[in-house]
Amino acid sequence: MLTVDTYDTIGEAAANLGPESRFLGGGTIVMRAVNYGDQSFSRIVRTRDPSLKAIRAESNRVTIGAAVRMADILASSDLDFLAPAARGVGGPAVRNMAT
Repeated sequence: MLTVDTYDTIGEAAANLGPESRFLGGGTIVMRAVNYGDQSFSRIVRTRDPSLKAIRAESNRVTIGAAVRMADILASSDLDFLAPAARGVGGPAVRNMAT
């Protein structure tokens, strides 16, 4: 049986990872494993930490959180230079999940 545990911070999620668990970011890899019956893990760990979904542009530096989806990159005027690469990732359904 697969269980899903959600934590408020990255630190809490990391502290609760183990050999039987996988961290769920956007879902592209982990959900494929679930859909194909991968039984090497029985637990999914995820977080609500907003810093993972943040896009921060400061002067000549841009910081992109690990959970920013390709669709978010396409929607951000700060990331126009990445739009061609983001458009090259799958179709709209994949871009709405892929991080």
